Amino acid sequence: YTSLRLRVNESKSAVDRVTRRRILGYSFWYGAKGVVRRRVSPKAMKALKHRVRALTRRNRGRSMETVVGELREYLRGWQSYYRLAETPRVFRELDEWLRHRLCHGAWLHADDFSMVSWQHTDSWCHQVQLLMDKGAGGDGGCQTMCSGTYGPWKAAEGGS
Repeated sequence: YTSLRLRVNESKSAVDRVTRRRILGYSFWYGAKGVVRRRVSPKAMKALKHRVRALTRRNRGRSMETVVGELREYLRGWQSYYRLAETPRVFRELDEWLRHRLCHGAWLHADDFSMVSWQHTDSWCHQVQLLMDKGAGGDGGCQTMCSGTYGPWKAAEGGS
């Protein structure tokens, strides 16, 4: 390497098992018949979730359309970069988590309903009134969601 004038970073260079190393956001695992497969590294998944939490914070006071637009832009780039990962189950679980996160932020998708307005209501009664004002009927769905038995995360799951 001296003729190329390159310096080797000793802390990043190692001879080790492929499953113990991480390269450019990918880590590796052994699949069927001992074949080495690519996956998104746990550190990259943690960074993604941290960024999504920042984009979907309820105290930003953004409309659902704005939040979804920002998420779409970020997730398209992320998906393009990690398209070579061979773990479809992880992507399904991530999709489920993202949908759940958005449902937790705001259950109504009316044009003038922002993510912040639902979470910052002062009581369950006020939330029921908001739902009724937005056209939710008295068919039991509104009472189930706002019964007080479940918090917003559980209610977004359907109370299970």
